[in-house]
Amino acid sequence: MEQAIIELTRAVNRLADAVQSVKEGKEEYSPQTPYKEKGKKPTTTTTTRARARFVKPSVEEVAAYIRAKGYTFDADRFWNYYESKGWKIGNNSMASWRAACVTWQMRESEASSAAAPHDDGPSEADRFLLECMAKRNAARKEAR
Repeated sequence: MEQAIIELTRAVNRLADAVQSVKEGKEEYSPQTPYKEKGKKPTTTTTTRARARFVKPSVEEVAAYIRAKGYTFDADRFWNYYESKGWKIGNNSMASWRAACVTWQMRESEASSAAAPHDDGPSEADRFLLECMAKRNAARKEAR
């Protein structure tokens, strides 16, 4: 009997705290949302919106999308790559091929910027090394 009174007192205190929070504007009142206790699961089930099923694009769709966005990678290469993988990324089914196009373009941009030569001439370390080699070669010629 004492245990029941203690639990009832705790429940009343939690309810009073919830009412006070609503009055102070910290929380919004919703009759469908039960007051959540720490460590307990909610009594109502929540509905989740189902994700649209992935539809494999055609090569033409990919090519049109790439042209529209101004991307520079090859549509056939993209399509063939994911076709060979079963339109999966790792073990997960692809959610959006358009998002994969963004990733491919970022990698293409990184690869082209890394491959572009930066012709600023030799670096300071290279110039020092060249000077040392020239001095060594000059010293060897004098020694002969």
